[in-house]
Amino acid sequence: MDAAKIKLPIKGRDLLYMAQMQRAFELLDAKNQDMPFHAGEIHLINLTALLFGEFDFRRSLEFAINYGRDNDTVGAVTGSILGAYYGKSSLPADMVATVLGTNKPVWGLIWRRLRQNLQPSLLHQVS
Repeated sequence: MDAAKIKLPIKGRDLLYMAQMQRAFELLDAKNQDMPFHAGEIHLINLTALLFGEFDFRRSLEFAINYGRDNDTVGAVTGSILGAYYGKSSLPADMVATVLGTNKPVWGLIWRRLRQNLQPSLLHQVS
């Protein structure tokens, strides 16, 4: 591996970790060129992220998101898998707070609009 091709370290990560991550990215790139369908590519990236990150929530997401490609989908699936496995109380509190703080106002607005648009008979059934 050419040291000049290694991307700048992620805060708190050493050069060896970054070289290992870069090599995993290269191996994924080579394999994904042969992948016949998008879902298979996402699955392979998820599995690699989980294994590379040793099932650690932050490290696995870091890998999935930094790999690029369809990183929003892959990151969401990786986070969902680990969130379901560990449960919310075991996830990094700072990350949970960021997600809830970002999404709660948006989803609250969406739910209020849905409730306003439901027919009264349906609203009673939902509540």
